[in-house]
Amino acid sequence: LLWSPPTVASDCDGFDVHSGTLSVSDAEWTLTGWASSDYAGRSTATLDYNGDGIDDLALGAPGSDLNGAQSGAVAVFFGPLDGVFDSPDSMSLVATDVLLLGSNSGDMLGWSVANAGDLDGDGTDELLVGAPRPMSRSGRGYAAVFSASTASSSGTSMDDAMTLLVASDPGGWFGLSVAGDRDFDGDGTPDLAVGAPVEGNQLGAAYVFSGASVGLQETSQDEALRVEGSTTLGRLGWSVALAHLESSSYASLVVGAPESWRVGRGGGGGGGGDGGTASYLTTQVTLRGGNGEGAFGVPNLGGEGGESGYSSDSSANGINRRCGGGGGGRFGHDMQTLWTGTN
Repeated sequence: LLWSPPTVASDCDGFDVHSGTLSVSDAEWTLTGWASSDYAGRSTATLDYNGDGIDDLALGAPGSDLNGAQSGAVAVFFGPLDGVFDSPDSMSLVATDVLLLGSNSGDMLGWSVANAGDLDGDGTDELLVGAPRPMSRSGRGYAAVFSASTASSSGTSMDDAMTLLVASDPGGWFGLSVAGDRDFDGDGTPDLAVGAPVEGNQLGAAYVFSGASVGLQETSQDEALRVEGSTTLGRLGWSVALAHLESSSYASLVVGAPESWRVGRGGGGGGGGDGGTASYLTTQVTLRGGNGEGAFGVPNLGGEGGESGYSSDSSANGINRRCGGGGGGRFGHDMQTLWTGTN
């Protein structure tokens, strides 16, 4: 769905004019999935995918069956969109300029999408797409980076990805959240963040990978940073973001843990419960608080279908802060955590 900004200006340019609160019926155009169970619109992102200086639109449809049951798909439409969607006002993703497909049943590619930034220096943005495989216990989740140079409207699979990030273990929902377009390690190239919220008995985890590395990268050996949740069922990594929150020279990693309210139920005072612990080995860090061969030769990728108080313990190689529940003994029902990269 797309709306113009609320305005009281005249519609001399031929656009619909709205003011105040808008409803679905006010949308200028609507995109629909290939089928009713596609979950089209589960994720959206904008980026300059074709390098023409105009934003393009990416939409995830993780329930799509185009390449197998719930293999998932991502549709990319090149901007400007005003001429594309003038008629009809509602159209199918079939008209996409670029189509990315999950490679296996149950991949659910497109559960998350993000602008990866310009990773190869060619002046165009790359697209980061998550395939968490949440319905499979044997297949490993993955996130793939696609370049416009290898994409097509007839269907591009992860075999054509310029970079493939893969979970070393199945069942963690690696790829449920993704983020990019910010330089975390300060090397001048945007980096990539991926969440795996049910990894480790649903403690959850978040990963940062170097955007300068291409090809296959696996967790437990290739990541630049891994952050692990400290609350059973806390699901750290449900959301991730990279942003310049503390420095213009390096980005910060922000991670959401929506079930961390389970921690710190103790009573009163500034120390009424353990809000979790995280550490990172740099003095710059601040904690706020199925089987067979798959693509890239990866086995099992195609498997079956108010603020709390804290005390700090600083060391020469990092900072480890343990958050305590304030007042009512909860960590604000949920938790958002920030780690900063190196300068």
